[in-house]
Amino acid sequence: MIPLLGVPLWEQLANARLKAKCLVKVNERNDSINNVGSRGRGVDERYGDFAPTIISPAMTRRPKLIIAFVLVYLLGIGTPYLSWFALAHFAQLMAGQEEFSRQTSPDGILDAVVIQRNPGAFSSYLYDLYLVPKGRNVGEDPASVSTSEGDAIRVNWEMAHFLAVNSGNSHVKFFGNLWYSSRVPDYYVELTLSTAGKHYLQDNGKLRGQ
Repeated sequence: MIPLLGVPLWEQLANARLKAKCLVKVNERNDSINNVGSRGRGVDERYGDFAPTIISPAMTRRPKLIIAFVLVYLLGIGTPYLSWFALAHFAQLMAGQEEFSRQTSPDGILDAVVIQRNPGAFSSYLYDLYLVPKGRNVGEDPASVSTSEGDAIRVNWEMAHFLAVNSGNSHVKFFGNLWYSSRVPDYYVELTLSTAGKHYLQDNGKLRGQ
């Protein structure tokens, strides 16, 4: 400290002590700010490279908002399809169905099962033909023959592996001429349609009744 002329020495010492205290407080404040900044960046002299990171509440809410947005988007896309499957399943449960006929193949391996479905009032019966292991119920395999608006499906085993199908005057919605299933490995059945089903056209190519 350089003595000042005209200023008592005791006053100069008091001013020097006051300046020293102010300088210490400023340094402590700067150190605390630096420490907070280091912790925010994940670096602190007390912890080295493993300093704790301060995470704000906004940072924790952001992933939750993103996940919620994705879920809402997926549900919005999938709702029509889920509704369709639910309605189809409900309609299938409401529609009455019963086993109309069952015939066992000559070798005793399969049963040809005709299912009659009642779609409701003012509608004709629907018929589906399934091939299943002997004595089993209809499973997840699709129907080999599906008809509507007419006679019931009638079948006749000509021999093992060969099945004749008579659809009468009904409308044939689907016909598969070869059957195989994982339920009966390495076993095949050839189906033949003995009738052409309902005739819709006249000789001139127009619909009947026109």
